[in-house]
Amino acid sequence: MAWHHAPASLWERKTDTAARSAAVRASRPPSPASRLSAAGPVAAEILRLQRLAGNAAVSELLARPPAKPAAPAPVDSPRRLAELAAARRQDTEPAPAGVPRPSAAPDGRTFIYGKAYGAAGWTGVPNAAAYTNPDFQTDWQREQPDAGPPRHFAVVRGTSSPDVTLESWFLGPGDHRWDQATVRIGGVTYHYYTHVSQQMSNLVRDGEQEHINDARRAYDIGYGLIASRINALAGRRFGPAATPAAADQMALDALDATLPPALSARQPGFRGAWVRVMDALLAQTTSRDQRTWHTMTETGQRRDTAKHRIVLDLAPSSTTNINGVPSDQVVNYPATASGGPAGSSGAPAVPPTSNPVSIEPT
Repeated sequence: MAWHHAPASLWERKTDTAARSAAVRASRPPSPASRLSAAGPVAAEILRLQRLAGNAAVSELLARPPAKPAAPAPVDSPRRLAELAAARRQDTEPAPAGVPRPSAAPDGRTFIYGKAYGAAGWTGVPNAAAYTNPDFQTDWQREQPDAGPPRHFAVVRGTSSPDVTLESWFLGPGDHRWDQATVRIGGVTYHYYTHVSQQMSNLVRDGEQEHINDARRAYDIGYGLIASRINALAGRRFGPAATPAAADQMALDALDATLPPALSARQPGFRGAWVRVMDALLAQTTSRDQRTWHTMTETGQRRDTAKHRIVLDLAPSSTTNINGVPSDQVVNYPATASGGPAGSSGAPAVPPTSNPVSIEPT
């Protein structure tokens, strides 16, 4: 029996035409815009470029070869060690005021040495410029009685001078690699490490806490005290006085009566004197380091042949004195209002040589 091909219906012809068109479209290479659409929302910015600059700009962008990653620094270079330290540390933001943070092994020593070379711990104690100065200001009020001269009053404004956040670090427990210190023994290169026990880590932490406590006391008896005494007068009206200046002086005298002599508001240029006293108070924490109370030593050299390491132990020195002197015996008003700016403090260890052979106790 012969088969005859009947004419296709209208629906079949439309379907066939649509199928052929789809096949033609499928055979064409995808346009840059279609590839970007398939990439999802990440390509939104490039699609915007297509609308603004046209297909040619997008095609040129897609045709560019991917950028080659930068070659890593040599394994023992200072930059590479710093990169490793940053990569292994989950959080390098400043610690909240009052909380020293451990710098973890094996690169914690390198990290802290970047803050203060030769230190087992570091606390960034700032000078007065890091704080908001408390300010004494008044609002003037004038009253005109029915008879007689006008009467003047001064109303004290509140002020704000918050404490600041301190950055503080100490060596965490473990073996800390020295930067690039090595020695050749029997044809083998050994790297130097400092072993920090949990007990020593805690001791260094306590030393940095002392610096934080000192800075807190400096604030408490400096700007913090001034601000609290001003705010205790905030809203109070002083007068009547014959002039605005006389009313203002009445308010200032009331403040002065609540302040210690070192912070007296009667001294000429008292606002500048407050800054100098605050600087002097903050600087006093460095006396712990100058008296070598925070000095450590690295001793007990031993060789680890399995790991190719020369290991020394962090230990107290003969002058270490941590947890023995409270802040109120270190930070107090200076005999004079003059004082230099405070600097950063640290708990220094004995600085190593670039290629050490041994370190003896100090």
